Formats: sequence, C-alpha cells, structure tokens
Amino acid sequence: LDVNFLHHDILNDTIDSLPQDLDILISNPPYIPISEKENLHRNVKDYEPDSALFVPDSAPLIFYKRIAQVGIELLKPTGVLFFETYHLFQNQMVEMLQSLGYKQVVITKDLQGKSRFVEASMSEWFRFGRSGASAQASAAVELSAQISRLTLLLQVITKTNS
Repeated sequence: LDVNFLHHDILNDTIDSLPQDLDILISNPPYIPISEKENLHRNVKDYEPDSALFVPDSAPLIFYKRIAQVGIELLKPTGVLFFETYHLFQNQMVEMLQSLGYKQVVITKDLQGKSRFVEASMSEWFRFGRSGASAQASAAVELSAQISRLTLLLQVITKTNS
C-alpha cells in the first residue's frame, strides 16, 4: 500500500504539482465555524492552531468545495473522496458534492458512533460500507488527525526546549 501525505495550500496553490490518478483522496480540513470557538473544549482550542480548526461563518464549506473540485481532476473514475466533517454542515456537503457530479455520497460514523465522515465517488457502482476501503479510509482520516496533533505536540516540545 503506497500512502503519501501532502502539505498543500488547496485554496491558493495550483494542482499541477499534485499526483494524478488518485484512488483515494482524504482530507480533514478546518471545518468549525469561528463563532463556535468559545464552545469548544479547552483540550482542542488551547492546543490546536486556529488555522487547523476554524472557517469563516460566511463560508463554512470553503475547503470542502475546493477539495471536491480538485478531486474531480485528480481522482481516477473509480476514486473515492473522504472528508472528516462538522456535523452541522453534513447535509449541505452532500448537496454540494452531488451538485459537482459525485454520484455516491454517504455520511458515515466514527468509531464512537457519531456522524463524522462524508464519503463520495464519481462512480455509480461504488457502494460504501464500514468494511473494505471505507473503513480503511475512515481510519486513515482519524490517523491523519492524530498525526497532526502529534506533529503539533512535537513542535510545542521543540519550541519549549529551545
């Protein structure tokens, strides 16, 4: 299994440097409306950078829409797009993805049973479920979030020890 983690400014950079013909595109972009900042648990808002968490209240799907558009260009015809999402915008995300031409769009739950992921494919034949690629991609999104937190922790430790 060949997995690549890429750091890319999806809103401002061109996609020319990104790999083509992807089987799976996974993203855990910022998705919490800035107005929700005060309602977050301290273990999140005190240790995660704002740029990793928050989106403008006026454009909560800004990252999802751009990544979905890029997915149309980069995914194989049978490729699958996976997002971690904010529960308040999941239905809007489904509508947005369908309007872009994604045929199979499904909301799935995390390991704690909370609706957390949106999965989409351009292919009509692809069927989602909590087994196979779907479970692996959902686990990969959770692993990606854990790696992000670990990287941030290492940065904090490094700065503290400097």
